[in-house]
Amino acid sequence: MSQTIESYSKYRNLILLAEIGAFLHDIGKLSKFFVLSKAKNMHIKDFHGQILFLDRGELSGSVKKFLFSPLSVFLGKEHIKGIDLSISLSHFVCAHHGCSRCLLGTECPFKDTIAYHPLIKLLKTTDHLDASNPANRGKQLANRTVRDNFFFAETEIDTKHLDEMRFAFYEELDKFLSKERDIVSLNKFIKLIGEKYFVNALSETRKYGNDITLLDHAKAVAAYYKMYLFNYLVRNKSLPNSFFDAHFRIAKMKRKKNAVEILSYKIACCNPVFENGGDIYFIIPPINRNSEFAKFLKENFSASIYKRDDFAPLFYGRESLFEKLKSLKIKLPEDIKEGYTEKDAINDIKKVVLFAELRRKEQIDAKLKSSLKHLENLKAGSAYNEKNLVKYFRKEREVQILKKHLNAGIPMDKIKKLYGWRTSKDGEEEIYAFFNTVLSPVRPPSPIEMSKYFLREYN
Repeated sequence: MSQTIESYSKYRNLILLAEIGAFLHDIGKLSKFFVLSKAKNMHIKDFHGQILFLDRGELSGSVKKFLFSPLSVFLGKEHIKGIDLSISLSHFVCAHHGCSRCLLGTECPFKDTIAYHPLIKLLKTTDHLDASNPANRGKQLANRTVRDNFFFAETEIDTKHLDEMRFAFYEELDKFLSKERDIVSLNKFIKLIGEKYFVNALSETRKYGNDITLLDHAKAVAAYYKMYLFNYLVRNKSLPNSFFDAHFRIAKMKRKKNAVEILSYKIACCNPVFENGGDIYFIIPPINRNSEFAKFLKENFSASIYKRDDFAPLFYGRESLFEKLKSLKIKLPEDIKEGYTEKDAINDIKKVVLFAELRRKEQIDAKLKSSLKHLENLKAGSAYNEKNLVKYFRKEREVQILKKHLNAGIPMDKIKKLYGWRTSKDGEEEIYAFFNTVLSPVRPPSPIEMSKYFLREYN
């Protein structure tokens, strides 16, 4: 087994170091200013991504060095598998929402490139997988911000002491860094003090996204991040660009004693997400169940690997809870915005579907016009070249199929008239506004891609 572990451990240090960045990316939410920026009747800017620039003058030398030094300092290489390691852990914090609010004070050398850096691009994607996008109607009062505890009573967030907790986090990290530390122990320690402090803050203060603590969010983003980066570096798979590409599996392991140490730290491929009795469940990359990596998990950890994109195994044996969760209405239409009803929501969803249908038909129509023009050229050329006849009949068949698809369902003109659109381009802003306001906790990567998804589900 050791030889196989070694082959999977090739990029362990890079994965664990980048995972620290993913875990810390929202440390700026451990701040009263983040709470105030989301509160009712407050007009304070949200600088949670720029928190390290605000704190920099008060950080110890060791903490500052740890957060602001290039990753290459820790890894001993300038590039690994084509990844530029001149960025630092601080970039995971300041760049995960873009560089538009940079407080560096000088021109950032990464300003024009950081958005395309694979480690930062992956962070943006995994952040969206666990991000909430609640309506402003859910803003809470600055002097009383609560956490929704799902089945239990709400609990108040101690906003007055959030900044103290953040600096206590830095102090504990400083003490730990005072001695020579390897990346594995650093990774473990940061998660440990995260458990202590991040649980006191929220990932999103606005209702109905205020059931997720900063710790919940940090652990979820880190777990997604780790498995996708492992999949990219070790298994040569593509990084997901949006939640449409972000697939996963759940694996149940029997050998609980060494599974976490080997998989989370020795190989750095995945993190545990749930424990039940003697079993431990990991979220793993979307591997083929007959792949070499799947065989490794089965042979060495008696792993059961469940179907893709399904969290249901976490609820096996607790059917009553699973049924209750499925029946819950997390966000009602009237919670979305003032005067919004279920009928309004249905009409908006209909608009999304018809927007996608109009766009699909526009593409068919454009292809049909091109094919008709090609058909005319083939027809004219057939008199001089018999070989063109075969192409002509093939193209004629293609034209018939395109016309059939174009004429099926609701006509384009009817959709345009219904919403006052000249083309689907006119509807993009309306569709984006719908997703941005209504959908929670998912942030759509684009109105077009999300509407196509809705159309597929409708069909």
